[in-house]
Amino acid sequence: MAAKEELQKQICNFLEDAQFPITTWAELVEAFPEGALTTCKFEDVELKVGDAKDAIDESSFPFSDANAVADALLYRYFI
Repeated sequence: MAAKEELQKQICNFLEDAQFPITTWAELVEAFPEGALTTCKFEDVELKVGDAKDAIDESSFPFSDANAVADALLYRYFI
């Protein structure tokens, strides 16, 4: 689980200046410093924000804080 914890920390760091709540996919992408190209990496695990588009649908919104975003992205990645 070290990878999940490290990726969670990276996502939260990327979103430290984000304005919450985030209510749409477009707002979510804009909240990351490099938009959809923002990539979290740990050892052999790589998660690009843009790759999560199909996994996060309208029912995932709104996000109230960075931890909620990280949980949603990582839940879909680690299932």
